Amino acid sequence: MATYDAMTRRISLARIDQQSIRGYFQTAELPEHHEREAANKPWRIFEVLNTPSGGHGYNWESLRSAASAGNSPCPAGYRIPNQRELALMHSRIGNDGNWTLNNHFSRTRFQFDSGRPGFSVSQNNGVLYLLSGTGNYGGVRRA
Repeated sequence: MATYDAMTRRISLARIDQQSIRGYFQTAELPEHHEREAANKPWRIFEVLNTPSGGHGYNWESLRSAASAGNSPCPAGYRIPNQRELALMHSRIGNDGNWTLNNHFSRTRFQFDSGRPGFSVSQNNGVLYLLSGTGNYGGVRRA
């Protein structure tokens, strides 16, 4: 079971089986990965910043390129969440008024690209979905 503490802004997965948790802690950007790889597992506990980064200046591909080149939009100690962390943020935080961008992207790409590059949560925490094309702009809700 995952829990969210609004005071500390932390999501905890203390009761989740070890096999479902990523085997390492990382504050820098995760390596490039797709939804079925170990880098897409969440860490045991992570903090979520209230303010998103990147404004509407990124699409998923440009965010991916920036992160891979070492130009993360996140401050030191934070990174772009993977798809599962973004899903936990979506399900546990709810609409707290900080899902202000059209898209809040994850770092995780879709394994079978076919014009669907990666994952996002829509504005106002409306839905977690698989992007279609590269015309979707947004930023990140940092973990």
